[in-house]
Amino acid sequence: MDPDERSYFQERTELELEQTPGSAPSGSDRQDSGSATASFGWKGAASVVALAGVAAVALTKGGSSSGHNVEETRTVELGTDRSLHAVTTGTGPDIVLVHGAFANHRDWLDGPFTALAELGRVTAIDRPGHGFSRRPRFEGGPRAHAAHIREGLRALGIMRPVFVAHSFGALSALSFAEQFPREVAGLVLVAPLAFPEFRPLEHTLFAPRALPVLGPLWAEIGRPFDRAMLEAHHRIMFSPDKPPDTWKANYPWDQIVAPAGVIANGEDFCAVHPSRLDSYIDLHSVRAPTQVLSGTADLIIEDLRQGSILAERLTNAAGTRLDGVGHMLHHSRPDALVRAVREVIDRVRPE
Repeated sequence: MDPDERSYFQERTELELEQTPGSAPSGSDRQDSGSATASFGWKGAASVVALAGVAAVALTKGGSSSGHNVEETRTVELGTDRSLHAVTTGTGPDIVLVHGAFANHRDWLDGPFTALAELGRVTAIDRPGHGFSRRPRFEGGPRAHAAHIREGLRALGIMRPVFVAHSFGALSALSFAEQFPREVAGLVLVAPLAFPEFRPLEHTLFAPRALPVLGPLWAEIGRPFDRAMLEAHHRIMFSPDKPPDTWKANYPWDQIVAPAGVIANGEDFCAVHPSRLDSYIDLHSVRAPTQVLSGTADLIIEDLRQGSILAERLTNAAGTRLDGVGHMLHHSRPDALVRAVREVIDRVRPE
């Protein structure tokens, strides 16, 4: 472990103490003084609910409809039109899973969720505006996502996790590590979109759904076409493999092609247009140990233009290119993903 890398467990304990009600902000947390994302742990969140009604956590224990041994399904309310939905299993170091575009947390449940639970306490979230996580309109940028996720994780009592993020979710995870470096133990970025770029399909077909007034109308009218297009898109996503039967059976069509879901994706796509200067990440500020996984056969995000460059530019990263593997490599090569997560956890574990 490098001299400047502090123990995961030591920093997690310090963060828990700092986030106890009545504690004064310190270090990088001072930048958030007076904001809605005040430093509170689980007890602090409960106190806020009782005293001010700012956040409320709905908790259900038991199995999930997908058949996994899910211990908890939680939705934390963060104010008007804002919430974070999470599914958690396992014990140990916190691992937070962040899905990509046209997906929600089920993408992980039908993939390496159980395998990753062997390494720690795994929480699959719905990104803001997707699945069961709500967000206001026009908050599709990665920094807004990161602040939203941070507030939700704090209310859920999740401290300094390792983020495992796929595709578009990688930009949210990188932004989190950029803005709140002391609150990230490590990053595992899977087929990542890290740099804004022009994307013909997303920017011509879906980004216009983010427009005021006309966007929602277009999203409603286009539902039948959107489903047919996404079914073809899924085959490209999983190429050279085929979408697994379980993944197809559990795909949340009702949420993805609903106007709210299409609009949220449209806003996200607007945020990754190269003209959006506010979406570029200061990679020099991202110091957490990072593993970048990409596939040479990815037809969605070209690894040489994204993942490979990202691994080179980050100061504390290692990159792995998987020959002949496509965009959904967390499904086709879960062994490589589990190995990468284990390596990051081992780096931050006390010697």
